Amino acid sequence: MFKNQILRINRKIEKLHLKFCKRVLGVHSKSTNIAVFGELGRTPLIFQIAKLVIKYWFRIKSPFFSNTLVGEAAKACMELKLKPIIFLRYTLQLCEDEHSILQNQVSNLRTETFKLEKSVCHYVKRGLQNVFMRYWGEQVQLDKNGGKLRILKKVKKHFEPEKYLFQITNFKHRQAVTKLRISAHKLTVETGRYNNTPYKDRLCRFCDLNALGDEHHFLMSCKNVKLLSLRSKLFEDLYKINSSFELFSSEELFMYIMAMKDESIMKVVAKFCFEVLTTFDSLLE
Repeated sequence: MFKNQILRINRKIEKLHLKFCKRVLGVHSKSTNIAVFGELGRTPLIFQIAKLVIKYWFRIKSPFFSNTLVGEAAKACMELKLKPIIFLRYTLQLCEDEHSILQNQVSNLRTETFKLEKSVCHYVKRGLQNVFMRYWGEQVQLDKNGGKLRILKKVKKHFEPEKYLFQITNFKHRQAVTKLRISAHKLTVETGRYNNTPYKDRLCRFCDLNALGDEHHFLMSCKNVKLLSLRSKLFEDLYKINSSFELFSSEELFMYIMAMKDESIMKVVAKFCFEVLTTFDSLLE
């Protein structure tokens, strides 16, 4: 049973987890995993599994199981250094820097007399979360100019579920916001990647500005008549909600609405994002 706790949870399960997360967000299967985890504030399932494994180990090492077949199997794992104990040691080592209790547990993970304190489960879960959050932050910041995380690294500063996912009830509108934030759309800046067009040459084909066809361009500056009309309506609605938006530069307003922190404009902005992407799709036809 203990061995199965680990071995039966493999990459296929994590792929299924990611597939589910992407389905929740409404983005395609090629969307960046780091971005998907970040929007939902979720960590890989392996971290939850690690906590369950440690809790299970604590249980089978209790006196109740000492003379049982399960208890003997636990001893064999220790003696033979089988995968369960290797996984246990690796898990503790991975997050030992998070708390002194874990450092002590790692140093004592040597013999059959090794015992897990109940508090370890809590520290392991928190430690693994911290490890992943640091990794997530590093990956986002390392994204090069023109990378898929170019918008996200400017508008998302904390690893947590985004409020707009709960505030915007219209799925298609919410989906459009996510697509723009994590670059999971069909705008020129992304489709140009498929045929290796240099980033600076992925220009808008629907106006004469000769500008990069990225999210900022299509939302804030494209001169296409249909997009101009949508943008005028957005500005009108935003100024009614808060007149100070008139003082924002184009870049400042774009970053503000893409951050999706202001609940007073979330639904207006989400509807606009949906209409822009829908209009863009129609222009391609």
